[in-house]
Amino acid sequence: RVATRARGIGVRNAARPGVPARAHRATRRARRDATARASERADDERTAGPDSLRTRARTAVDAANAALGTGSAARSRESAAGRRRSSEPARVEANDGVEYDVKLIVTDVDGTLLDSKQRLSERTAAALREAAELGVRTVVATGKTRGPWARKLYDELGRDNKKMPGLFIQGLITCDGLGKTIKSRTLDKAYVKDILRFAQARDCTIVAFCDTKIVCSTRNELTDKVLDYGEPEPVECGDLLAKSDEYDVNKLLLFCDDADVQRYRLEVRGSSLSDACDVTVAVSGMLEFLPKGASKGAAVRELCESLEIDLANVLALGDGENDKEMLTYAGVGVAVGNASDATKAVADIVLDETNDDDAVAVAIERYVLPVLRREAKAKAEAEAEAKRKLKEEAKAKATAKVQAAKEKAEYQVLLRQKTEDERREAEAELEAELELKVETEEKLLGLVRAVAQGTQRVSEALTPQEIEANEARDAASTTSSSVESKTTTDETQAQLDAIEALAAKQSQELLERQRANQERLKRLQLEYEAAKAELAKVEKKSKAKTAAKVVKVDDRATSTDAEEDEKERIRSETNIIKARTSLKKAAQKAKSDARKSEKEARVQEKRQVEETGVTTKDAVNGANLFAGFVASALKTVATLGGAEVLRRRQEADRDASKARLLLELVDVDGGRECSPDTLERINEAIATLEALNPTKKGAKSTLMLGLWSCAFTNCPQILGTEGINMMKQKGATTFFSYDLDTERCEIDRGWPLRRLRASVSYRTDSSFELDIPLAPISKVFGISLSNEERNYSALTVTYLDPDMQICRGRDDTVYVFVQNDPTHRLDLIGD
Repeated sequence: RVATRARGIGVRNAARPGVPARAHRATRRARRDATARASERADDERTAGPDSLRTRARTAVDAANAALGTGSAARSRESAAGRRRSSEPARVEANDGVEYDVKLIVTDVDGTLLDSKQRLSERTAAALREAAELGVRTVVATGKTRGPWARKLYDELGRDNKKMPGLFIQGLITCDGLGKTIKSRTLDKAYVKDILRFAQARDCTIVAFCDTKIVCSTRNELTDKVLDYGEPEPVECGDLLAKSDEYDVNKLLLFCDDADVQRYRLEVRGSSLSDACDVTVAVSGMLEFLPKGASKGAAVRELCESLEIDLANVLALGDGENDKEMLTYAGVGVAVGNASDATKAVADIVLDETNDDDAVAVAIERYVLPVLRREAKAKAEAEAEAKRKLKEEAKAKATAKVQAAKEKAEYQVLLRQKTEDERREAEAELEAELELKVETEEKLLGLVRAVAQGTQRVSEALTPQEIEANEARDAASTTSSSVESKTTTDETQAQLDAIEALAAKQSQELLERQRANQERLKRLQLEYEAAKAELAKVEKKSKAKTAAKVVKVDDRATSTDAEEDEKERIRSETNIIKARTSLKKAAQKAKSDARKSEKEARVQEKRQVEETGVTTKDAVNGANLFAGFVASALKTVATLGGAEVLRRRQEADRDASKARLLLELVDVDGGRECSPDTLERINEAIATLEALNPTKKGAKSTLMLGLWSCAFTNCPQILGTEGINMMKQKGATTFFSYDLDTERCEIDRGWPLRRLRASVSYRTDSSFELDIPLAPISKVFGISLSNEERNYSALTVTYLDPDMQICRGRDDTVYVFVQNDPTHRLDLIGD
């Protein structure tokens, strides 16, 4: 049997080899149908004894498997042999390694989800809430109506599961997340009478389930058994058989002894009723009559089709006979430990734990949460890895950018260093050339001085006699040596001329080299100054660009803020005009409706007087005018003939009060300009309307949709009559708009305040709380009103019609809203 369950569709790592998924599902359904039929026959013939029942069930299963193939038959024989060896039903243990791909959980309520005391354990609620948070939500499938028990149960199952549809009265009623009936299947009225006669002939008590009501002829101990399961109180109708045509009956519940249940079932199957209805048992001693083909399983199948979820990915849990089809259709059928033998026979998994042992929590923790937790962990790790990679990429880009900027700065430094080194090298070379020039000139001057000094020393060394002798000798030998003297003088002069020429040439070369070096130094200096100027220009341009970007961003932000502020101011002024116009139109419409209602009420009263001779006032006060039999007769006449008159009169009074209220509100500026007399008249009209409220469950009514303007309030926080002067608003109008599906609310206080988004949590059908975040402007000015300090954060809808809404808040504050745009819907984008 474990192998058979492992081959089920939706089982991971244990797929049946070589068989397509569609053929596999068909094979599995056929085997389950055969097993279910065998189980039904076993229930019908329970008196034949347990051995006979097991033998017939095994025979039916073997026959079905043989029709599906020899391999399946062989496996069935092995499974049957295993069952013969053990009298306990086969189970899939926690450590068998089988994993299920579950996308939806469907669970029975009584005997499965709730314990014997009709309580949901914290462990079970926590397991279902965790599964919903991880993407697998829960659908409730029960034989009960959607009575008071459902609201408490859905609150405990959590917000995600609360939005899911539910299957009630054995799947005959399908409700959406708000409890609204979206599908209902009823018994044919002729068959209802036949079933009622069947019960009457056997002197059995029977009740009819009609959507959210339970109807009976007369209440007694048996009819009140439904109260033990959180059902609404049965309504007496006198004679259910005679008045059955007045009701749309989903199912009939017959109370009898346990010993009579099987006998009555056989009698129904042997009569014409077998073609008109199906009979099942959910609770011992209670026989249920359903429309033909109706069951929880069929309802689950239709629901999965609408949700586009494969039945193979559904985990269903149950304990009663009415859960067999649901467990058969589901990919994973789980029977709790306290389930009937027939239910255990068709289940994929049979738990040892009962509903008092948190069986549902055990199944979820064992077969659903491990896979979901692993997938959630893998998803979180993948997201973390993706974030890490993005962070690393961003860090790498930032590092590369910084490195590029650093390299550019280093290049600029190197460029400046190179220019500085070249300048220093040119200065050093010029200085060396100047030193060489000075040294050469000094050597030349030293040579000239030496020649002059030598000549002077020779002339100073001769005496006068030597000079005269020399002159005589010179004179005597003038003629002979004139040529030689002349030659000596010329040679000396030539040497001097050569020395001077060499000195002049070297001096000229040094001068030219000095001029060239000066020109080169000047050129290098100019290049250095140009490089410095270019670098300064680049840095100045970069700083200018950065400053321009900052200024541009600041200007753009300033411009955007100013434009947004102007748009909000214009929108607020437009809304004020719209609100005033809507109030005047509503007042005129209410005035017209009041006249029409008063006219119709008077016509109806006149007609009653003509037909019965009794006025509406007489009908109400008849008990004070007469006594005994006359007063009783008058009251009976008023009750039978005056119901329509009273309704017309109430409508007229309501329309008149509404007209008076709206006409008063036209000139009070939302409550800011309101005299004591006017305030008294307004409160009287509000009290009258609240007493005649036509919408009893206003908070969750679709009439709440649209754009509502606050036409009157005594709340200083809405009026803007308290707080700092900047926050006080004169003439501003506050707007409220709701979204029922997402449980959100938008509050528009008008310019200069911003719109607030709040989440809605419903306390009752007519009251709710708003979780309002702190407004940005409040943070700026240090104002921090909490939800408890806001009078309008908890509202009770005391009156609601298509045109007007009255709410009560904290500290006895009252709010009157007028519908501005019924087609307006809350825009949730950016929430």
